[in-house]
Order: sequence, then C-alpha cells, then structure tokens
Amino acid sequence: AYRNRNCLRNSPEGPWMSYHQFYDRLTNFAVGFSSLSGIRQRDRIGICSRNCVEWFIADYGLLSWGYDIVPLDVPDVLLIEEHWIP
Repeated sequence: AYRNRNCLRNSPEGPWMSYHQFYDRLTNFAVGFSSLSGIRQRDRIGICSRNCVEWFIADYGLLSWGYDIVPLDVPDVLLIEEHWIP
C-alpha cells in the first residue's frame, strides 16, 4: 500500500524517494557493506555524516542487517583524530 508513496527527500525542494526506493537503497547498501571482509553482525559501525537521506539509508540499512550503529558528531571525530595512535 505504501510502496510508491513519498518517504524521504534531502530538501524541501528536492525530489521525493518512495518507500520502495528507500528499501531498495538500504538493502543494497547493507548487502554491499556486509560483503566487506572482517565485518560481522553485532560489530559497532560509526557513521559520521551531515544530516541527509544517505545517512538515513546507511543507518537503517546497517541496523536491519544486525550491526550496532554509533552515530558520530563532528566534535567527536575531531577528538578521536586528536588522540589517534597509529
């Protein structure tokens, strides 16, 4: 029933993404991400991004495949880089 209804868009003037398009994109993202070697379900994955449709797709895609999401704010990332030991 909701397959072709409006779901998300990046800006008030931007084009809409349907629920079907959103589901396809988050599934494709999750499948691609889970194919990376060394990444397993329940691993913590950090996402650092501006607030946008792509962040929402990554967040829902990874959650739907069993990853633990750690949202990172820009000050958090700067703090991590400041204390990074290679």
